[in-house]
Amino acid sequence: MRVRPRLLAVLLAGGVAAATMSVPSAVATDGALHATGRTSNGQWVLDVPRDFNGTLLLWSHGYTFTPVGASNSPTMATRDALLARGFGLVGSSYAGGGAGWAVREGVRAGIEAVGIAKRRIGARRVESVLAWGNSLGGLITQTLAERRPRLVDGSAPLCGVLAGTNRNLDLALDVAVGVKRFFHRKLKLRNFRSRAQAQANFDAASAAIMAKLADPATQAGATGRVLGLAALTGASAKTKTYSGTSTTSSVAAATESLLTALNYGTLGRYDIEQRVGGNPSTNRGTDYRKRVTKAATARFTAFGFGAGLLSAYAQTLETHGKRVGAETPARKAAARLGNPTGDLSDPTVTMHTVHDPLVIVQNERVFAQRVRRQGDDALLIQLFIEPPPYTTDAPYGAGHCNFSTEQYVAVVRALDGWASSGSRPRTPELAALFAPQPGALDLDYKPARWPAR
Repeated sequence: MRVRPRLLAVLLAGGVAAATMSVPSAVATDGALHATGRTSNGQWVLDVPRDFNGTLLLWSHGYTFTPVGASNSPTMATRDALLARGFGLVGSSYAGGGAGWAVREGVRAGIEAVGIAKRRIGARRVESVLAWGNSLGGLITQTLAERRPRLVDGSAPLCGVLAGTNRNLDLALDVAVGVKRFFHRKLKLRNFRSRAQAQANFDAASAAIMAKLADPATQAGATGRVLGLAALTGASAKTKTYSGTSTTSSVAAATESLLTALNYGTLGRYDIEQRVGGNPSTNRGTDYRKRVTKAATARFTAFGFGAGLLSAYAQTLETHGKRVGAETPARKAAARLGNPTGDLSDPTVTMHTVHDPLVIVQNERVFAQRVRRQGDDALLIQLFIEPPPYTTDAPYGAGHCNFSTEQYVAVVRALDGWASSGSRPRTPELAALFAPQPGALDLDYKPARWPAR
C-alpha cells in the first residue's frame, strides 16, 4: 500500500491553513447602506439592505497567520444570501490585523463594531443583535456573549474552540509528543525562539512522517503508528479531501489530521507563547493508556491491526513520551484567552462538521457538559453536519468549518427565529431549515468524549 503524496504539497508549503480566512468586503447588491472604516480595534465593514429586518449580525473571523482586512460574513455568497433576507451585517478585523490567537482583540473589536453599526443604522431600527463566528471566531463569539450578555440577544459559535484554549493546546501537545516519539526525535515541543524555528520544526517533522510512509521499508510500521496516534488523540477520521473509504484514504486522512494538529501545536503555539509569556501546556498527569477505549480500539483494528498494538503504542507514550510541565502564569493567562464557562444568558446555536481535523468535534461535548453544569440546557442547541458520500472534495460536513451557504443561512435563521420569538426551534423546524441539502444535518449525532487525561 502506498499513501498518496498529495498531502505533502499542501502541508509543507508554508504550513496548514489554521482556519477559515476572511473575505474582502464589497458593496452589497441593491444595499441601502455600505460603510467601512478603521479604528484602533481594526478595520470594520457594515452592510444593511434597504429592507432591513431589524436583526444585526456581528461576524467574528477565524484564526489567520497573517493580517487580514474586514469581513462581515464567512463568504460573499453567504453575505449576499443574508442581505437578501433583510439581515444587517457588521464585522471587523482585529487590532494589528487580527492575526494569531486574537481572542481579546476580537472581543474588543466586536463590541466596538456593534456600537458603530447602531449609530450608522439608528439604534431604534436595530431590534436585536446576534453574534456569530467561525473557528477562533466561534471562541470569540462565545467569549463575547458570556462577558457582555446585554450586548447580544443570541450567539452562534460555529466550529468553535469551545473546550477552551488550554484544553485544545494540551491535546496538540499530545500529538506533538507522539510525533516526537514515533517519527522525529528532534522535534522541539515548546518555547520556540522565533516563528521561523517553529516553522522549521513543523517542516522537519512533517517530512519525517511523509518519508516513512513513502518508504517501502518503513511504510507498514509508519502506517500503524499514524493510525494508532490518530486513534489515541481523537483525530478526525475524514477530511475535506480524504473520505476514509479505503485504507489508503484513511491513512491520508489520519496523516492530514495529525499534521494539522501539529501545525497548531508549533506555529500556533509560538504565537500563544508570545501572548502569555511562556508555555501554557502540560501532559503531566496524563495517562495515555486510558486512551485505549473501545471506540479507539475498534477504529484501529478495522485496518487489520491487533488491539495489543494500540495498547503497546499507548504504553510507549506513557513510559517514554516526553513529559512537559506548564508554566503556571502562562497557563492562567492562556485560560483568559478564551475558556467558555457554559453560563448562557441568551439562545445559543452551535454548528460543527462531524469530521473536523483542526477543532475536533469533541469540543461540542465539553461545551455541552459545561452548559449542563450551569443549568442552561434550555438555551443551547447543537447542530452537526455530516458529509455526503465523496471521493475528492467533500462539499460540506468534512473539513474545518466546511459548511455550505445554505447551512450558514439556516443556522442564522434558526437563531434569529428563536431569539425574536422566544420559542426554541423543534426538530421538524430545524430539519426544514436544512432541507435544501437532505441528510447533511444529523440530529441524532453525539460527539465522542474528549480524549482522556
